[in-house]
Amino acid sequence: MARIGRRWRHLLTLPVCVYFFVLFLQFSSWPVTNLSADGDCGTKCVKKAEEMSLEDPPVTAAAPGTLDSPLVYRHILPPPKFEDVKFARKFSLPIPVSDHKEFFGLPAGLPPHYRISEKMNATEINMQALVSLVKIATTITFRCNKILKQGGRTCQRVPDGDKKFCADESVAPPTRPCIVYSFGVGNDFSFDKAMGGYGCDVFAFDDDKYHDIYERNPFPRVHFAHIRLGKNLLVDTEINKIENSTFEFLYRPLDNIMFILHHQESNVDFLKLDVEGSEWEIFGESIFKTDILERTRQLAIEVHMEKFCEKDVPPADLNGAISKYLRFYEGLQARGFQLAHHEPTYMNDKGVVTVGGITFAPLAEQLWVNTRVREGRRPTYRRPIDYYVNRLED
Repeated sequence: MARIGRRWRHLLTLPVCVYFFVLFLQFSSWPVTNLSADGDCGTKCVKKAEEMSLEDPPVTAAAPGTLDSPLVYRHILPPPKFEDVKFARKFSLPIPVSDHKEFFGLPAGLPPHYRISEKMNATEINMQALVSLVKIATTITFRCNKILKQGGRTCQRVPDGDKKFCADESVAPPTRPCIVYSFGVGNDFSFDKAMGGYGCDVFAFDDDKYHDIYERNPFPRVHFAHIRLGKNLLVDTEINKIENSTFEFLYRPLDNIMFILHHQESNVDFLKLDVEGSEWEIFGESIFKTDILERTRQLAIEVHMEKFCEKDVPPADLNGAISKYLRFYEGLQARGFQLAHHEPTYMNDKGVVTVGGITFAPLAEQLWVNTRVREGRRPTYRRPIDYYVNRLED
């Protein structure tokens, strides 16, 4: 027995040596910042770059809208490469975090990215508005001590479809049942199912030819209607020439939906939107013209600043898009909303963009919490809830 024990002990030394050798290679392969001779100023430049932020953008008085020097965007930690993560998990090593390849440039290990045309001069862009936009869209202003992950699924080992929910006593629904509006379900009801299990009445909305298979109540406390959120009441027809078929979409604005559901004076405890880039017009031309947000406790939205992802964008169009995005965020803040969670969306091939020396993610999941919510009336139903949900499709 003693000989067998010593024999196994010698065999175990091999994986231990391999483990420490891999660990040594992992530490020795970390990228090192290498500055060119033109801008090499040692560790002082590195410390100065790390201290730069979007809080105090250095805008010159002589040329308004331009920056003294490029800004290094460090709000978002770039994700590690999938191969490195797979290697680390195989040998039980710490998950690596990518660092910047260059002093001023894109983070390493990110998906493919798009750039604004190289011919565009930074002085043609309203840099002051751009800096304000990136700051307000990424800076956390509300500290939530208990953020719950509701729903979601895993696609290629990357979570997708989940929404964050702040369960702090000060902003969570005071009583149950609560009301949840979920626009843009797609084919993933995991979030709606989770909020129904939390004790909320969930009203989910989406529509295309693939949604006909879903019932009115796919899960307990979840009510599904075949309509889309729009800025006004509209019936749109899609013609498929290949299949020789047509499909009609019914769009309703949020205030019209709430009126039919008898929620016109009630609180919306959680409003979730994933409408693939239509959020800017829906808010600007519909929701902001009502008092719904004043009665909304939390807003989970996936923002799509897709104008930054287009190539060869004229400066006038880009400045118009910056103003449109900025009006949306300023409208939320004016109604008492504060950013509680910001998570860039890297699954899309758009990745990140660099505009005027600022690198940021144009697509992101965000959670906004209303700190000045106005208490509304509890809804009263004379008939079952599904009776009112059926009226939405008429």
